Amino acid sequence: MEVVNAFNSKLTGWHECGYKLKNGGRVKYWKLWKKIWKVSHKLPLRVQWIKGHAKNRWNNRCDMTAKAEAKLRVG
Repeated sequence: MEVVNAFNSKLTGWHECGYKLKNGGRVKYWKLWKKIWKVSHKLPLRVQWIKGHAKNRWNNRCDMTAKAEAKLRVG
């Protein structure tokens, strides 16, 4: 849920502030968030939490795709 909230609510603000927090520190995993911003900010995206292993066709498809890709890479 934290990733969903970060993407939907905080990412734009983090980008505008250079991924720095009010206390002067950096956003955790800021380099990854910066890459995510770079590929996603021009697209109309919204991240939504879905219960894992639920009977949701998109969750099931994502799971199937991830397993197939892992099998290709690992063998």
